[in-house]
Amino acid sequence: MADNRPQLGLPSIQAMTSQVEEHRLAVVKPGPRLPPKRTLVPKRKPTTVACNVCRKRKERCNGNRPSCDRCVIRATECSYPHVERDPFRTTPFKKSLEALQVENDQWRELYHMLHRLPEAEARQTFAQVRAVDDPVAVLRFARSSTRYLADPSPSSGPPVAPVNLRINSLDLKALSESRIRVHARPWTAVAGDGLVSELVSSFFTWDDAFLFSFIDREAFLEDMRRGDLKTAKYCSPFLVNAMCASRYFTSDRAKSMSSLGVKDLGTQFFDEAKKLLDLEGGRATLLTVQGLTLLFSICTYLGTDRASMIYRYSACEMLSRLNLEKIFDRIKDDPVKLRHRQVISKALWGLFCYESIVAYMYLELSLIPPPKVPRCFEADERLSSTQPGNVDLFGDPYTAAGTSPPFVPGIQHAVCDLSLFLYRAMRVNDRANVGSDEDLETRRRLHQELVQWRRLLPSYMKFESNLTPQTCFLRVYFDEVLVSVLRPSQPDTIFDNRSSVKDLCMHYADIDTKVVEQYIRTFSLQDYSVMVLCGLYNAVLTVVPYLDDPRTHGVFFRATLMLRWTARDFPMVRFILLGAKALAWTLKAQVPAEALPHLENLGPGKDELKDIPVALALPPTKTVRSFLSGENRGGAPGMELGALLSRWSAMSVE
Repeated sequence: MADNRPQLGLPSIQAMTSQVEEHRLAVVKPGPRLPPKRTLVPKRKPTTVACNVCRKRKERCNGNRPSCDRCVIRATECSYPHVERDPFRTTPFKKSLEALQVENDQWRELYHMLHRLPEAEARQTFAQVRAVDDPVAVLRFARSSTRYLADPSPSSGPPVAPVNLRINSLDLKALSESRIRVHARPWTAVAGDGLVSELVSSFFTWDDAFLFSFIDREAFLEDMRRGDLKTAKYCSPFLVNAMCASRYFTSDRAKSMSSLGVKDLGTQFFDEAKKLLDLEGGRATLLTVQGLTLLFSICTYLGTDRASMIYRYSACEMLSRLNLEKIFDRIKDDPVKLRHRQVISKALWGLFCYESIVAYMYLELSLIPPPKVPRCFEADERLSSTQPGNVDLFGDPYTAAGTSPPFVPGIQHAVCDLSLFLYRAMRVNDRANVGSDEDLETRRRLHQELVQWRRLLPSYMKFESNLTPQTCFLRVYFDEVLVSVLRPSQPDTIFDNRSSVKDLCMHYADIDTKVVEQYIRTFSLQDYSVMVLCGLYNAVLTVVPYLDDPRTHGVFFRATLMLRWTARDFPMVRFILLGAKALAWTLKAQVPAEALPHLENLGPGKDELKDIPVALALPPTKTVRSFLSGENRGGAPGMELGALLSRWSAMSVE
């Protein structure tokens, strides 16, 4: 039977299936099926503190500063609440920091032990490193070394690790900024590597360059870096502690570290040096002579040189006992002993120059006679046909970008020449015929020789054409020698057919003041040599007897001002300024009004001035001698500064 129902026009199932398949083949390209993409919602960063606006509106705050996103959109002022530090939150961090600090100290201690232990013990300790997982156990094993613990030197025990984190930070910074880096152990237990490196660098930068030129830097540093107390010839714990104590006075970093500790580091270095000196039991060595010289200088800085003159005398006596000139003659042709010859030559000439400068401050002849050995510690650049350039601390060409001040090659020979001139001048001053025609003629010839010597000096050794610390100090020293020749004569004596003794002395005092002014302006007083004080001291005491002449007022004002600046570092300067005031009063000289503030509020009271242990000598004048006492002082070259201050105090001078 036929189907008479109307057709709806729908495709058949087969047709629909065929169309779908054709569409799929036309649209879908063959290839691997990719997974469906998923949209990842980024996690919101947790916010510890919400701003005040979001907290009030109870909205989410992203914590951005200075303004969170919502406040930026609303253009409203965004502020955050002040949150006090929660001790319960910071305590765990502090404990963690302390634990890390202890662990760091233990690692450093282990490193130092491996570096310092004898070969056998070091190998055993290293074997423990490979066999044991716990480093603390290895450290305990290293500590148990009998030879390490039995060493009576300052290296006994572990290296000092500053308990105060600020001290440790300062020490690390000092190490990073030091020109010379050394290990403190086994030479001193007072401070860490950083401060010791800074003080040693400071010594060879400022002191060894002129005043304390009796230590061979290369030989000293080789022994110090080697760290072997038994084989060291040119370095000792006594000398290192004395060296650090002498450089403490101008080290701001050392003073900052002292303020954080229990005891002054300068005092600790000094006490340690004295303790080690006692352990030496009077044994004569060159290192002991050098250390004794530094101890005397330290006491001079403190204003107690009279009480500690024993250090100076002991050093000179021990040097004579060593008979180094005989040792030098015995090895002068031995090529293997070249380093030792240089060390002996530098020590003898350096100690002679130092003692000459010191003896001038006491108006007496040097306790050390001129050496009879050649100067083989550096080449004499004055004999060269070409002008050498300035160098840095290590002898490399100097550049303004460096951290070292400029050094002048060969200038130490000029210092030795001046010391020989000064020795001659002091011998002339010891004669009984001071003031006679013969004496005056001798002084005029010596004065002319000195002037001619400087005229022939190369220009690079003169501060006018080559401003360096050494050339400044050389000019100051030159003027001291000139004044030593002039001062015993009468002020109105005509010396060079034009100028009187008074005119020449005032002229040299003015030059010294200008030299020190230029030095301070160029190199500052942040870290400097005590030679700065020598020029100012000489200038002040030279012009005090002539304060009635207005030409001296400017020199006196500037010199006392700069001395007052150095009083913060060197306590003896207070006594020098007080002595200048007392000397002016004694001579009935009027101190310039503008300079009076430099001589006030210097610290010592009336009771403290009763017995001042300052032995520095003042210029010999009849008025001062008669002021001291009614007894006959004979041919005394001058008077002690401490004696004048004591009498001034006793008479209630204000």
